[in-house]
Amino acid sequence: MTTVTQCADPLPAHLPDLTGRAAAVTTAVTGANSGLGLVTARVLAEHGALVVLPYATRE
Repeated sequence: MTTVTQCADPLPAHLPDLTGRAAAVTTAVTGANSGLGLVTARVLAEHGALVVLPYATRE
């Protein structure tokens, strides 16, 4: 089985520092509890983006 970290560089060098650019880099990442969504949310947050993780409950 291939994992996300085996397929892609988890910290891409071409992603600039996004700190302080709130309007341009506030993003919602669905599926951020695992897999590609988790890696995407983590990388964006590590580069200074404000990341929103929407979820639904079954109540």
